[in-house]
Amino acid sequence: MSDRKNAFKISKAEQDAYIDGVTKMIADGSYQTLVSIHADMSHNMHTMPGPKLTESRRRFLSWHRAYLIHMEAELQKKNTDAFVPYWKWADGGVPDWLKGFMPKVGSVENKRNNSISSVAPQQRIDDLLVLTDYDTFTSELESNPHNAGHVALGYPMRSVPVAPSDPIFWMHHGEVDRVWSLWQAKNPGKKPILTGTDAIMDPWSDTVDSLDDISKLGYKYV
Repeated sequence: MSDRKNAFKISKAEQDAYIDGVTKMIADGSYQTLVSIHADMSHNMHTMPGPKLTESRRRFLSWHRAYLIHMEAELQKKNTDAFVPYWKWADGGVPDWLKGFMPKVGSVENKRNNSISSVAPQQRIDDLLVLTDYDTFTSELESNPHNAGHVALGYPMRSVPVAPSDPIFWMHHGEVDRVWSLWQAKNPGKKPILTGTDAIMDPWSDTVDSLDDISKLGYKYV
């Protein structure tokens, strides 16, 4: 793990390390393996109508935190200098250095919309951070900017089964995770209420409690 930095402010060497790590993951199939995990909706990692609606909503942030951690670990096996930058929505659209990196992953062609403007203004983030109820906060964050960002970016980001094929996926979720970490700092002790298998972020062994504090997970947002 390492510091996660704003994608708009990282150095050329840091940009190259991310691109190099992802490219090598695609080449050896480890990237496709991660994409396939996101295609399996039995993980209940997004708000899904049905008998597990509440649990799936509460799993969204913890599950994707685990997903980012496991992605970053694989990334750093390929390039030790690489890390997952966060795409700070309020700072603009797709970072310039990423616009030309639209790799094909398996049979998935990247047709990203590089012309989008900011996914969310700072005011939207500020409004989210004044919410004090976890369920309300995660529902609002997942809906907008998370879902809105996926849709705005076009294919493959708008399609859940293949969304991680686009390397901006991890940066988008880095920002989701960063905003959650800011909310956690303002609301200590508040976390998703999950029990039994719902509290385990399958297919990994990470639990809702083990994922609660990023300082204990070995990274921070700078």
